[in-house]
Amino acid sequence: MKTVKGMVLLVFGLLIMITLVYAGGSVEKGKKLFNDTTFAGSTNERTCNTCHPGGKGLEDVAEDYAKKADALKDQVNACIKAPLQGKPISADSQQMKDIIAYMKSLGGK
Repeated sequence: MKTVKGMVLLVFGLLIMITLVYAGGSVEKGKKLFNDTTFAGSTNERTCNTCHPGGKGLEDVAEDYAKKADALKDQVNACIKAPLQGKPISADSQQMKDIIAYMKSLGGK
């Protein structure tokens, strides 16, 4: 009986860890998206890096949008629609989490 409880707790713990890992964004993946000419269906060979080379102008994103996460997601999609001429991505998508994680990592540069 103790073995069964132990196994159940182990599996439950692993599921929680996996959920936490995938719940957030990846800075590395976000950086790739930031420099990807096909991100969000971009139709003009531009990237986020075209307007923000090396993240210029995004250094305070984490602080400025700390309490306005939806506003940051809206701004990401505005840039996708206009400068990139792409299609907005879902606010809850992994791509959105990744691009925001990268942008937040630029703080203090």
